[in-house]
Amino acid sequence: DGKIGGANNDGVVADDDDASAPEDGDTSNIISVDAYNAVMSAMKEEKQWKEALKLLSLMEKGNGSSDKGGGVGIAKTKTKAVDDAERVHPRPTLVTYHHALEACASSAESDQAVTLLMSMRDKGAEPTSHTFDLVVRGLLKRSQ
Repeated sequence: DGKIGGANNDGVVADDDDASAPEDGDTSNIISVDAYNAVMSAMKEEKQWKEALKLLSLMEKGNGSSDKGGGVGIAKTKTKAVDDAERVHPRPTLVTYHHALEACASSAESDQAVTLLMSMRDKGAEPTSHTFDLVVRGLLKRSQ
């Protein structure tokens, strides 16, 4: 089914279970994806869409390196994801992507939301009807 340790081949965790933990059970240096999602939710509420997309990019890469180009780096990032043992950040979940989309939508940054939506499948996150609804809300907010 394409799943590896709770994550698909592209590294996106299907739900909020932290599948990025090392197999030996040592999770002392890993912050849970739930904590990251809580931060993303706060960014959404504060309309900090750039910061939300930067955090998502770090989670996608997994190793703590940031995009030196000054941009958001969602679709532009070509850095290969690191192995689970080397991860600093947990893998993003669909909830993580939804928070990032909501941050864009609440800030009327529909172009960013569309770019993120289009990159989700490449990152292994399958958009749902709710995902599309979030993007449409961003488009509607922008037109008001």
